[in-house]
Amino acid sequence: MQHPAPIQAPSSHIEHLPLDVLEKLCLFVRDTWPRDSLLNLALASPVLYVPAIQTAVRAPGCNVEWRIIDIHNESVEPHLLTQPLPVGTFVAFVPARDRLQQSAPQSIPQWYLVLPLRSTERVPVSFAVSTSGAYRIASRACSKWSLLMAPCEQIRSYKISNDSVAHVVLPPSLKTLVLQNNGAIPDERCYELPSTLQSLSVSISDRSHFDFAVLASHMPPFLRSLLLSIDVEEHASIDRAFALVMACLPATLEQLQVEVSAECWDTKSDFGRECARALIERIPYLPRLIELHHFTWPVSCWADLYAALVQKQVCRVALSLKELTLYFIHPLTLPDMPLPVRPVQEPLQIDHVNLQLHDTGLFERSDDEELATIVDAVLPSFPMATKSLEVGFLTWQPQWSQVVKSRLSPTLRKLEVIGSTGLPSSGLAAIRLPPMVRDLSVEACVELDKVRDLVASWSRVWESLETLSLSRNRLTPSYLTGMFPNGWPVHMRRLDLSFNQLTELPRALPPSLVELRLTGNDRILVDEPDPYDWAVKLPLSLRVLGLYYCRVDDRLGNGLVAWAQHLSEKHAQRVEIRISCWTTGISVSEDVLKELERCVGHLHRGRC
Repeated sequence: MQHPAPIQAPSSHIEHLPLDVLEKLCLFVRDTWPRDSLLNLALASPVLYVPAIQTAVRAPGCNVEWRIIDIHNESVEPHLLTQPLPVGTFVAFVPARDRLQQSAPQSIPQWYLVLPLRSTERVPVSFAVSTSGAYRIASRACSKWSLLMAPCEQIRSYKISNDSVAHVVLPPSLKTLVLQNNGAIPDERCYELPSTLQSLSVSISDRSHFDFAVLASHMPPFLRSLLLSIDVEEHASIDRAFALVMACLPATLEQLQVEVSAECWDTKSDFGRECARALIERIPYLPRLIELHHFTWPVSCWADLYAALVQKQVCRVALSLKELTLYFIHPLTLPDMPLPVRPVQEPLQIDHVNLQLHDTGLFERSDDEELATIVDAVLPSFPMATKSLEVGFLTWQPQWSQVVKSRLSPTLRKLEVIGSTGLPSSGLAAIRLPPMVRDLSVEACVELDKVRDLVASWSRVWESLETLSLSRNRLTPSYLTGMFPNGWPVHMRRLDLSFNQLTELPRALPPSLVELRLTGNDRILVDEPDPYDWAVKLPLSLRVLGLYYCRVDDRLGNGLVAWAQHLSEKHAQRVEIRISCWTTGISVSEDVLKELERCVGHLHRGRC
């Protein structure tokens, strides 16, 4: 008797794709959706299981934080296991510190990845974590967790927060390590940083201690990115410690970022100079450095840095700097600062330049003459920005306009000028913008009686603008009308009018607008005749609407609901609205907010 052939389910086309295509598909899922989507994909198809799990473990994305569970007395604290962990969480079971210091070779954490449960009625299964002995995890926890052991050598990304895990042994093949509020650089015997490390981020505060001398002596040889963010009070020791690190930077370094809180130094100190000089001396030995971001750079060290960057630019075996961010600081008693000598060759050219002389409290306590001395020392040697330029001033001299104008490359596409409220716009109007500028930001710079002069001077780029920011300029509706008598630029995609003095909503918005930010205009509905009509007629292309710290009411909320109902489902899920759920005097009702939440993908309720 001949038996009928078994019926085979039709195979999916995805099962016939090569492995490299499947890995790219998993990377796309990881970058587009939360990690639990990637793990659900792994369980959905046997073909996708291996590439999806490998992507989750080896390339989990930036700042992956492991949930650390300490093991004491051959058990786990019960309160740590009472709640289920979210799918996609990384868990490390770590032996207690006193056991780890016994330097037993087995005293290494075991790493797990929380998978989706295959069944809500899953039978609890206990598992063991082995160090010098076996530790049994409570069965009630296993009924909530579905764990997959992650081989230690497969782990590539790691983040440690707070002080609870300063004793954790790091996986040997790490590429990315984030240490946050933590003094977790261990001693030479047990805890050397992996030589495979390519990206290191260190953020500490007064609550933790970090030995930068250990970091300098254990600097990974192939490091490509280093971020140091410090918020402590001992400014002198931090400067010396940073100098040690700068002197040991590896030749493979491509990105360097240094952030130090203003509370770390005082106006009478020479904070930052020792670190700056060490970095300047090291730059010739960093041929691959293309990004430098330093948020406490002494003005007196600018000339030497400029000379070092020029030498790097003309060196044939070194890559030129692509991004430069400097926030200048200085002591109240200024030293003699010689102006940098301009080289005979072409000037220093950098794609993205951000130089700020206004954001620190030191400059706010300086008089105009002192500020003029500082700016005169820095402006003549401004690098020529070829793609984007961001500059910040606390004061302005008319003669500086020509200097800034000479620093604008014909290929410049983004210009951002930040000042204090009332910075004379007449000086800005003298700057002739390159014709290719597409992104323009003028923040806290415009005197109201000079607005039209500024617009007239820069009219050659208005119609081609794609991004315009006029935040913190005390603008009123009448001045906006005067700035754009023929309406907004047709091709504009992003508009920021935050923290002005608008009493009505901006009209005749361009049809291709993607972002509109009106944050901080708390009286925006005072003279507004019909908020509902304005909201209903918003461009259908809009994806971000910022209304934090604005006194809005149900008229505007109902209009936004009606507008969102005209969007396609796919577009509506990408819309992000930031709205104050209550403010002084006027509020949006809870019913309207709930209806709006159902209509758009992201509704952020701010509280003013």
